Amino acid sequence: MVAPPRGGSAMAPSFGADRLSTVCPTSTTQGPLQEVEVTLEKGISSLGGRADWPSNRISTTKYEWYSFLPKNLVEQLHKFSTVYFLSISALQYVGQFTDLFIGTINYITTLGQQVVLMVLSASISLRDDLQRRKADRDVNGSRAEARLRPRLGAA
Repeated sequence: MVAPPRGGSAMAPSFGADRLSTVCPTSTTQGPLQEVEVTLEKGISSLGGRADWPSNRISTTKYEWYSFLPKNLVEQLHKFSTVYFLSISALQYVGQFTDLFIGTINYITTLGQQVVLMVLSASISLRDDLQRRKADRDVNGSRAEARLRPRLGAA
């Protein structure tokens, strides 16, 4: 469908609840640049074929409210230093309460420091994730220009 030029901006899309209409310049092998009106309605494309309108929503967040604690703990336990100091704390605990060996350092000192570091790391991850969520909300709420290319050979 070749559409005649319209008043105002030829590239201004019009949005409806179930449709998107815009005029796109295209070039063909037969002649100069032409304007093609492209109208997408839910489930139907004026260019032929089915257009299911996949979601444009982006998400760069790592966590949901219910998955923060387990995912963050797994992430932290993948760090060698965390596993090492938790192991040292466990050995100190065994040394303090059994006769296997003499524990000279209280396990609380190592375990307490490790817990504080893990809580700080989790709070930083939470803050970063909240910032990503806010940026995603800003991007997903902004308007976008649709640039559609007609199929080759479509009349």
